[in-house]
Amino acid sequence: IGQPLNIRKAYHLLGVNPETGLYTFEDMNGDGIISATDDRKVVLDMNPKYFGGLLNQFRYKRWSLDFLFQFVKQKNLSPELMFSMPGIISNQPTIVSDHWLEPGDIASHQMYAVTSNSAAVAAYNQYVESDGVVVDASYIRLKNLSFAYEIPQSVFKFGTCRVFVEAQNIFTFTPYKGNDPEFISIGYLPPMKVWSTGLQLT
Repeated sequence: IGQPLNIRKAYHLLGVNPETGLYTFEDMNGDGIISATDDRKVVLDMNPKYFGGLLNQFRYKRWSLDFLFQFVKQKNLSPELMFSMPGIISNQPTIVSDHWLEPGDIASHQMYAVTSNSAAVAAYNQYVESDGVVVDASYIRLKNLSFAYEIPQSVFKFGTCRVFVEAQNIFTFTPYKGNDPEFISIGYLPPMKVWSTGLQLT
């Protein structure tokens, strides 16, 4: 009550137990059992903290340059969620290579396991629903860029002629390791980078 609609209620990840190699979570009510009803209490607001853009235009004689930068401060789901549990026969991101191997190991990810290991499967399923899979997905993107030149009428005598080159989604600065930080979900490809050129005759 009183929270935005797209919050995530999550377990609080404490890390990987160095002895068992499994993810561990905070027992919110202290009953010794990790359950969704009693321990999934961390509220994660997935809405952007702030967002905006910078639009400007420069002109020099017959040359013009227009650009738009877009920026967003936000969180997103870790790109590792696009893959299966580590240990299953499937492709995996390099981030899970830092995993537990033997007692005493300090690692960011639990042991590799198969579905017959019920304890590892349960710990992984709780990990997917924890605050450990929410990462910084803030970004700055050069969204639009346009460069144009108006040909002098001494050269083009039939009116005006403007030559231009335009581009969209040119590059993105972000700490996010997935395909695209913009979408608060998984399975999306980045927006296409588009270049175009042309003549505008009047």
